[in-house]
Order: sequence, then C-alpha cells, then structure tokens
Amino acid sequence: MIILHPWKKTAEIAIEKAEQGECVLWINNTVAAAQNTYKQVEAMKKSGSFDVGLLHSRFTVNRRRELEDEWMLKLGPDYGKRPNGCILVATQVVEQRSEEHTSELQSHSFTSYAVFCLKKKNRH
Repeated sequence: MIILHPWKKTAEIAIEKAEQGECVLWINNTVAAAQNTYKQVEAMKKSGSFDVGLLHSRFTVNRRRELEDEWMLKLGPDYGKRPNGCILVATQVVEQRSEEHTSELQSHSFTSYAVFCLKKKNRH
C-alpha cells in the first residue's frame, strides 16, 4: 500500500507509529534531507519516548559500518532484538538490507523520501 502525505503529516504518522512500538525506516534521497529530517523528528518527538538514528554515506567508513551493524541488528529479521519503537532516518544506503522486512510504505509524491514501517515484534 502506498500512502501519499505532505512531509509534516508523514513525520507525525512516523512518530505516532514509533510511540506505538513500531520501528520506522525513513529513507531520504539526499544526505542533507536525511540530516534535516533527523533534526526535525528529534525536535517533534516526546523526550525519551524512542530512539532516533541517522545513517548516511557521509559518515566515515568505520562509523557508518558501526551504525549499519547497530541498526540492522535492531531492525533485522530477529524481532526479539527490535526496540519498542524507533525511527531510523537514512539515505538509500540501507534500502537493500531492509526491503524484506517492511510491511507498509509511505512516500512523498515527488519521492524525496519514503517511510517504511517495519513489522512489530511479537510480544509473547
């Protein structure tokens, strides 16, 4: 399902989903857009409510590898390791590693960003 929303509405939905325990992957086309989105989401969310991460190609190779490993562990196929809600803001560097875990896609009509809500971990 593809749902089109203006940026602010999409941010509100992503934050709401993270507050409900879902893990959200927000993909931007540019590093500058990812950095801006990260800052805006951090400013809009309730303090301490969930983690927000940033991942893009301008990090040093070693730092990016550390961040990729950290977030792919959190957002990967092992639902038991998923946090209770989070938003990872990134550029296309994460698309291939995360595609198979997405359950919903929200995208701006000009495709300047896409937001994937990852399946919730089971709470058995």
